[in-house]
Formats: sequence, C-alpha cells, structure tokens
Amino acid sequence: MRNGFSIFMLFLVLGVTAGTRKPDNKSNIPSMTYSGNLKTGDIVLRNGKGFISDLFRNTSKREKKYSHAGIIVIENNRPFVYHMLGNSGGGGEFKKETLSGFCNPSSNKGFGIYRFNFLQNKENEVNSWLQHILQMKPKFDEDFNLEDSGNMYCSELIYNMCETVSDVHLEGTVVNERTYIGLDDLYLNKYTTNITHLNY
Repeated sequence: MRNGFSIFMLFLVLGVTAGTRKPDNKSNIPSMTYSGNLKTGDIVLRNGKGFISDLFRNTSKREKKYSHAGIIVIENNRPFVYHMLGNSGGGGEFKKETLSGFCNPSSNKGFGIYRFNFLQNKENEVNSWLQHILQMKPKFDEDFNLEDSGNMYCSELIYNMCETVSDVHLEGTVVNERTYIGLDDLYLNKYTTNITHLNY
C-alpha cells in the first residue's frame, strides 16, 4: 500500500470477503424481487452481517446503511449481479452471481435496489460495457484510485458504468484530500430512485 488511506480502505473492503458466510442454498430472497420491474442497469446494495460489514458501512459519510454493491443484469428473465469483490489473498475478482445469492439472508440483514434515471432504455449499452469489463478481467483496486479505470472497487464499478454509458459523473466523498465513491454516493443523489428495500 502506498499510503494510510489505501491501507484503511483495503482492510475494510477485504473484510467483506473474509467476514461473509457462504450462502445457504435453501434461503432465497422474496419472489417480489424477481418481478419484471427490475431492469439491466439497476443497482443493488446489501447490508451485510458481522463486524467487518459494520466497519465498511462506516465508509459512507451520510447514511451508513449498506456494506456492498453491484449491478443487476436480466438474463433469460433471471436477475444476476455483477460486482467487484476483494479477498484476503489480494487481487479480488469481477464476479457474477444470482441476485438471490448476492442478497442471501444467511449473510445479509437486507438490501435495496435503485435505478438511475439516465440509464433509461440503455440496457444494451450496459450489457455491452459489462461484457467488456468481463473480458478485461480487472482486479480489485487496492489503492481506491478513481483515476485508474483498469482495477476497481465495488462502488467504483458502478461509478465507471455511469460515466461510460451515460457520461454522468457521480459526486464522491473526500477524505484526506482523496476522493472515493462511498456506497451512499451511489443512491443519495438527484439521479436515483428507490425500487425496493427489504430488511430481513
């Protein structure tokens, strides 16, 4: 790590992996979340369980509500989530999983789904961009550097989607003269509408 900011943030985000239990395959989110109201480009934020998730929530300065985020994609009428996840071995990965797995109540207290108004009718563009990212095989951005578009952390992935697909720059959070995208920056803005929110 090159500075204290990176060390602090990396500790928190790697903890999302280290502190998350394996999903219980018998547990599923309510069927309401599979409705046709969901669209490719919607974002989902989850509220993870455990001490490490508590720490990660504290990286949000305005509303400490969520601990991780991803992008929803509808494939064959099924919702999936693309997201960046750190791991204890370093590097992390760009991951795809079902929405039910991402929001599983065995390791989460709840979740919220939000929609950006500027992504209306841009499902194809979102899909194309995500496939491009998939081919890039990015690693987790351990430096939390918004200027480096190659590697990304979870909220930076969504920030980059907004910037690339719609040329919209979400306002970030500044700490020690460094700007990062907090989880609350993703939905506490003029562009976002809440689709659903559920506490287990």
